Amino acid sequence: MSQNKTSTSTFERDSVNPDRFVTVHWTLLERARFDLQHSRRSGDFDSRIVSDLAAAIGTADSAVEYHGLDGPDRVCFYEQDFYVLSNFSSFQVRIWGVDFATSEHAYHYAKFAGVTDRVAKAICKTRSAHDAFKLAEIEKPKRRGDWDVVKVDYMRDILRAKVEQHDYVRRKLLATGARELVENSWRDDFWGWGPSRNGRNMLGKLWMEIRSELRSSSSDT
Repeated sequence: MSQNKTSTSTFERDSVNPDRFVTVHWTLLERARFDLQHSRRSGDFDSRIVSDLAAAIGTADSAVEYHGLDGPDRVCFYEQDFYVLSNFSSFQVRIWGVDFATSEHAYHYAKFAGVTDRVAKAICKTRSAHDAFKLAEIEKPKRRGDWDVVKVDYMRDILRAKVEQHDYVRRKLLATGARELVENSWRDDFWGWGPSRNGRNMLGKLWMEIRSELRSSSSDT
């Protein structure tokens, strides 16, 4: 899936600080609106400049709408308020008799465990979720051959362990209500919705599945 250069750089800035782009964006946008209104009212303006301002405002409005991710029907959790649902969030997980610094570590460990144990153990020792991801990518040819077939089941087990072992994660998950959960990753169109926002969003779907399980078990007790 393709995305234009401007949109890509926007998401890269957001991945460092999700609020920064929106704040700066609206500051510049309001100034552009002010300049446009002032020019029209005073009658002292260059028609080409006014035309460029109007076009810029229209483009900016579209960008803001694109970033208006959360709402009454949707919660995004890549790096926003519900970041606890991200595999990169700092919640330790114990599964398969092994302690992992994050659920991201556990996911990549599972790719190699029992097949290339050296890599699996090295992933456990990586200092961050991002380092675990990078090592797994480097060693990708050595992972189990059926990984694409079984990876969703492994992820489901990891997420269940995370929510069972951390009451805060459980409460945050339930606090999403009945809204759609979306991993708004601009890179990944399998686990997230990807650069064009039409990806499979499997991580969001698994969280919604687990949320339903929690509600069902709560109503049964």
